[in-house]
Amino acid sequence: MKRKLKKKRNSLFILPIVLFLLSLSCTKEEGLTATEQSIADDAIIVEYLKTHKLDTLTTIPPNKINWTIEAAVEGDETLMEIVDSVVEYTFGGVPYKYYYIDVEVGSGVEATSNEILVADFNEYLLDERLISTSNNKDDAMELDIATRIPGIRHGINVFFPGKVPEELNNYRNDTDTPGRGILFFPSGLGYKDIGNEEISPNQPLRVDMVLYTRMDYDN
Repeated sequence: MKRKLKKKRNSLFILPIVLFLLSLSCTKEEGLTATEQSIADDAIIVEYLKTHKLDTLTTIPPNKINWTIEAAVEGDETLMEIVDSVVEYTFGGVPYKYYYIDVEVGSGVEATSNEILVADFNEYLLDERLISTSNNKDDAMELDIATRIPGIRHGINVFFPGKVPEELNNYRNDTDTPGRGILFFPSGLGYKDIGNEEISPNQPLRVDMVLYTRMDYDN
């Protein structure tokens, strides 16, 4: 695994929708404001980062996401020690924090004002439950950023995409060094206090992602 030295950046990460939320008893208490929930979520994420590690030995075919996260033991390098960016972001008047880990920096040029992602992804609750994945696809997925939840829409900028050749048969096979990383963000940037059929309300989220390219609608 190639991972650059710790480096701070001013942006965030990405991904599709159907997200996850933690099962560590973080359901919102009666009367908790959105700001208080954000603080509670951040404490849960920080504790998770301090008590878990990145395992680089496990491969999840067929996409190019080839890492897992598991509980750390004494002496392990924790996720908190390898966090590359901690980004403060205000949404709807509420302050939030993103945590981002570079697994591999993409070889392409950072894009701006792009609307479409081509990506592979795994979405999890913080109890490691897989909520959604691109593993069932023959190729990576095209994702419209505008339709994503806030954590994805505003987190996308932390990624450097790969370099895509003009003659392209398959993004997974042909892209030169896709950007790969992990994003953690609070429930207020996910499904808030609503949830969905898969996810209970007020849960922080984790997205593992491979970003092949970002492109305008006109491309």
